[in-house]
Amino acid sequence: MNHNIVAGLKSVAISFLVGMFFAACGEDGKSVNPNDDYLNPNITYDAMTDSRDNKTYKTVTIGEQTWMAENLNYDPGKGGSGEAKYDWSWSCNTKSVNRDVAGRLYTWAAAMDSVKTGCGYYGKCSPTKPVQGICPNGWHLPSLDEWNVLFLAVGGESTAGKVLKSQTGWLDNGNGTDGFGFAALPVGFWSNDGKFLNDGKLALFWSSTEDHHHNSMYVHLDYDLEEAALSDRYYKNNGLSIRCVKD
Repeated sequence: MNHNIVAGLKSVAISFLVGMFFAACGEDGKSVNPNDDYLNPNITYDAMTDSRDNKTYKTVTIGEQTWMAENLNYDPGKGGSGEAKYDWSWSCNTKSVNRDVAGRLYTWAAAMDSVKTGCGYYGKCSPTKPVQGICPNGWHLPSLDEWNVLFLAVGGESTAGKVLKSQTGWLDNGNGTDGFGFAALPVGFWSNDGKFLNDGKLALFWSSTEDHHHNSMYVHLDYDLEEAALSDRYYKNNGLSIRCVKD
């Protein structure tokens, strides 16, 4: 092959690899957090690292609470037996949000760390509050009361959906203002009939508050609503997102 053609091909290949490096790592060569695309650039965030897998999460203080500003993305693997097992969590099957930041979806048993608490699908449980559950050390799964404190801090249920939803990712102009930096993402949920549903439309988060033997309480943000639903209940074997709150 002509020497000049070979040299030209090498130059193109080098340019391509350099371009890919900068696209993945940023112009300064440092790793880029893809969640930055969904966070409010006008909010000052802190960060915490989960010592179990070294994943780092942005955090934000709203009122007197400090929350993860990203969905939990820890894979608990499998554990337990019978109805107490927590071997169900899934990587989000979403097109509306970058999968790297969508987090995982968890059954309530997984969210509550059923092996430690005994909180599975059947039978009520009475764990000591606050419940760390699947959250990192120093953080815990929020109770329904703690979700209510958050909603009150941002103006109440009637506007919580609008101000807690991320500024991008929601269908049909359903984006929020994300005025407090919570950046709720519309990753939908995993249904107990084996389907991922409502990608781009819903953000559903577990609480640690139980309803009865097969239902627990969760909060619900919708693409076409400005309000947020605080007191919804859902089957414990569905997969929902998790936001942890600091102890």
